[in-house]
Amino acid sequence: MAKSSAYYLQSLVTSTETVRLAATVATNRFINRLGVYPASGAYAAGVTQQAGVTGDRRTIDTDGISIVEVGAAIASIDLPLTSDATGKARPATGAEIINARALDTATGTGVEFIRVKLVSS
Repeated sequence: MAKSSAYYLQSLVTSTETVRLAATVATNRFINRLGVYPASGAYAAGVTQQAGVTGDRRTIDTDGISIVEVGAAIASIDLPLTSDATGKARPATGAEIINARALDTATGTGVEFIRVKLVSS
């Protein structure tokens, strides 16, 4: 069940890290340890829960249940997810890195957030 706002969703984070941002990032997006959005289908270290700009330090969720903005339709629960080039969640295909598993579905239209179970790589 997709929600139009992160307000209705709850996270349960069990591990975090702090990274220094090397670019401007939005809230609830996948980022890597270099502090930028990963390339589409690439490894993400975690999910940022605060927006920031180059040089800021931000805590990222690295394990547990987090909330991520989606960039495509999420058709089923437990769907393997990766990141698009803007840090939004999308279904993983082929040999792409799985960064999380979907705990909610989403239509992929407008601004939507879902809960995800982060996957350690």
